[in-house]
Amino acid sequence: MSHADTALVLQRRPDGSVIIVEMDRRAFLATAGAAGAVAVVPLPDRVTPDVMTALSDRYDWHVRAGRVMPAETVSRLMKVDLEEISRVAGNVPTSFRPAMLTLASRFAEHLGWMRQEADDTTGALYWTDRAADFAHAAGWRHMASYALSRKAAIVLNTQPRHATELAGLVRKDRRLPAGVIAFAAGKEAEAHARAGNAKGAYEALDLARAAADRIDPDEPLPAPQMVATGALLDARQSRCDLVLGRPEAVITTLAPITAEWITPRSVINYGPPLAIAYAKVGHIDKASRVAGSIARSRQQCGSTGSLQDVRELRSALRPWAGRSDVDDVIAALST
Repeated sequence: MSHADTALVLQRRPDGSVIIVEMDRRAFLATAGAAGAVAVVPLPDRVTPDVMTALSDRYDWHVRAGRVMPAETVSRLMKVDLEEISRVAGNVPTSFRPAMLTLASRFAEHLGWMRQEADDTTGALYWTDRAADFAHAAGWRHMASYALSRKAAIVLNTQPRHATELAGLVRKDRRLPAGVIAFAAGKEAEAHARAGNAKGAYEALDLARAAADRIDPDEPLPAPQMVATGALLDARQSRCDLVLGRPEAVITTLAPITAEWITPRSVINYGPPLAIAYAKVGHIDKASRVAGSIARSRQQCGSTGSLQDVRELRSALRPWAGRSDVDDVIAALST
């Protein structure tokens, strides 16, 4: 089988030594669904190309785990892995050091996502800064710039003007790949909307879509979460529309694409604006139905998602408290 079909996995033998075994990639990624039961394996004393491949496959495993497991569980495992990577990064042969630091940056960036999912803003900012530090050390400028827009994403609800500045710095850097610019412009749009600047929000959305149209499909991305798909940009626009008082536009955009939300994570990420919009225009049956899907998805993968989304959704549903379906959903969202 090709490497695309297989994964290299670090395993500890009974004598304590570490070996590398080859596994079917799909079977290996499937174990991410039981991440909490997986033991962390230390790195062997000697770092080889196969060890580097195993670490890259381990990163893919963490990303998969982050879609189906509680953020706290994934954070714990990633933190231990990153400590191991950091421990050996300074002692690897010079030829491996940039690759090891790049891996450390990817681990730290995803750990920042998981801390944000766990509603830990301080931890999210800390690990995102670490991702930028590792990226600077590796000479990976794209990740270092992308980290600024990740920080914008973390603070846009509480510090929208600061988020606008951070994302704008990235969006204006024409030397960056189109994918990085598209992600930054999308976050800049959300931050403008939170600050009440409708003109800035929609201008930034136009820039995000224009950048997304220029993306080379072979362009390496700093993180898998930043893929600028049409659905993702529609969700960005809907968040702006919702904040700026246009719930009907949210329904027009999101209702036709609910069938594309095929994983619990996608329901958690994209469902709240639609449910809130339905509630705001008085379609409470539809709001309750979408909110129920969000509550079930959160329970299924043990994720809080964005607690800001959950708080806003509960608030939008409260005018209909007393209806049994609404009360059940509010209770489930409060768990």
